[in-house]
Amino acid sequence: MDKSASVRSKSIMQKMLLLRIFLLVFITNFAFAFSVKSLQELHNQNVIRQQYEESCGASALATLLNFFEFRQYSEQDILAFLNQKTDMLSFKELQEVANTLGYATKGFQLQREILEQTSYPLLVSP
Repeated sequence: MDKSASVRSKSIMQKMLLLRIFLLVFITNFAFAFSVKSLQELHNQNVIRQQYEESCGASALATLLNFFEFRQYSEQDILAFLNQKTDMLSFKELQEVANTLGYATKGFQLQREILEQTSYPLLVSP
C-alpha cells in the first residue's frame, strides 16, 4: 500500500469514528429527551390545577386565559385580583377579573346539545 492510500484510509477511519461518536451522542440525547406520558397527563398538561378547596373558578379562568395568551397566568395571579378570596367565586367576579385584564366577556345560557357541539374553551356553571 502506498503512502497516499494509507493517508486516505486513515482519514476515512477518522471520519467514520467522528460520525459514530456524533451518532452515539445524538441518539443518547434524543432518548433522554423523549418521555412517555399517560393519557391523563397529556389531557391535563395545560390545565391549571386548583390549590384550594373552592378555587376552581380562579384556576379555570387561568387555564382559559392561558389558552389564548402568551403570558401564563397562575391560580394565584387570578386570586390576587380578588384579594386572595378563595371561597366560591361567582361568575360576576370572574368576569370582572377578565375585564380588568382587557377581555370583553358575556354570559349566556346554552342548551346542553349546543354546549356539546362547541369546539372552543369556555367556562360553564352546573
